[in-house]
Amino acid sequence: PGVLNASSALNTANMTATPMLMATGQIPSTYVGRGRGHLHEMPDQLATLRTLAKHAERIDHPNQAPRAVNQAIDIAVSGRPGVASLEMAWDVMNQVAPVASEEAGGPPATPAPDPDDIDRAANLIKKAEAPLIFVGGGAQDAAGVIQQLAERLGAPVASNRMGRGVLSSDHELAVNSFTSHALWQKCDLMIAIGTRLELPGMRWTNYLRDVPRPPEPKLVRIEVCPVEMRRIPTDAPVLADAAAGVSALLERFPEDESARRAWRDTLATTKAETLAAVRDNVQPQVQFLDAIREVMPRDSIFVEEISQMGFTAALTYPVYGPRQYVSSGMQGALGYGVPTAVGVQAADPDRPVVLVTGDGGFMFGLQEIAAAAEQGLNVITVIVNNAGYANVRRDQQRIFDGRDYKSTFAAMDYVKLGEALGARSWKADTPGAVKASLNEALGAGAPSLIEINLAPGVEAPPWPYIFPAGPGEA
Repeated sequence: PGVLNASSALNTANMTATPMLMATGQIPSTYVGRGRGHLHEMPDQLATLRTLAKHAERIDHPNQAPRAVNQAIDIAVSGRPGVASLEMAWDVMNQVAPVASEEAGGPPATPAPDPDDIDRAANLIKKAEAPLIFVGGGAQDAAGVIQQLAERLGAPVASNRMGRGVLSSDHELAVNSFTSHALWQKCDLMIAIGTRLELPGMRWTNYLRDVPRPPEPKLVRIEVCPVEMRRIPTDAPVLADAAAGVSALLERFPEDESARRAWRDTLATTKAETLAAVRDNVQPQVQFLDAIREVMPRDSIFVEEISQMGFTAALTYPVYGPRQYVSSGMQGALGYGVPTAVGVQAADPDRPVVLVTGDGGFMFGLQEIAAAAEQGLNVITVIVNNAGYANVRRDQQRIFDGRDYKSTFAAMDYVKLGEALGARSWKADTPGAVKASLNEALGAGAPSLIEINLAPGVEAPPWPYIFPAGPGEA
């Protein structure tokens, strides 16, 4: 049952390039693959795991364990990180046998960037008048050199969810995804670093589908996974770790490229206009997020659950450093929020952690609030109670002539629920009340829950600003 309970988390970890090792049991070895109906039996557990993980193997004898564990960890952390899983049957767990010690070999070294590839990329960049940098989760550990490259080129740095914080939101070159869509329509070169390019490579562009945008900007990619280079045609692919690839490019640009003043002016105007459009129209989410940002310390960590407030946060919540914005990325798993926020707080107990979730997603993982209380973790959960799955409800009504089905919940008092789970809890239905509650929650020394009640349908849809090229897509 552990494998099935963990399956959503495994897929999320793999899709967000999170290194993880899962050790799991298996039914007794004499029953594996026989279909006898043994308790917890699956038709082929190992095959199931191989569809979710980067690597999955079974240990059939104790003497296989050292090598299997070393190999699994090496695979999990090498290249694009991901999930490795090891299973062992009940009876094998009880076996005793001599086992030779084995030194961990370590993951294979990532190849250095090819100088010829760097030359091709640099030549394209030098010809560009309007370059745009797009970063993903693979760029999180290359923030310093990416900022240097952006400043030398005068290139805006954009991200969707996973790349947030690579360049601080208060840097003049940092832009959100809506602004970057407007800039993408004017740019002549995109430099993609550690990203699958979900937005420009799927939602906006001719790279994979026919969306009017002639001529297509040239594409430079710095990416550690060779499969990515085949998935989207690239004019100058650089197979390398993000930090190594960007550092090699920096050597070709020792001075600032001051000739791009016009592009910087376009950036400033476009950024002001697009950000104002989001802030004016996606309400009341923006004002509640502003209240949270005003109280939370600059280095605090924001965890985003799939929700109306979470979608909006990807556009407007300022993030000032790498790994300060935690997201389920392309997987978008409901229920990700509470367990993840608790885990983040456990990993970094001295830094404030705030989760923003909806009532729908919260109900998938609320039991972890009790675990946080048991451990004395000061994680803060802000739950927006809009009485249902707001996005599902909106889509049902939009597509089916105003009808909806099973997307609205019965009334629930999340303050009482939070208290029952061991969290200090408040109702806060205005931005001012949210700020007051957050100030108390930061010093609680225990989990806290803040419930915001919003009437169904009051939240303006953020979709026109998230996927401006594909209305209604999610």
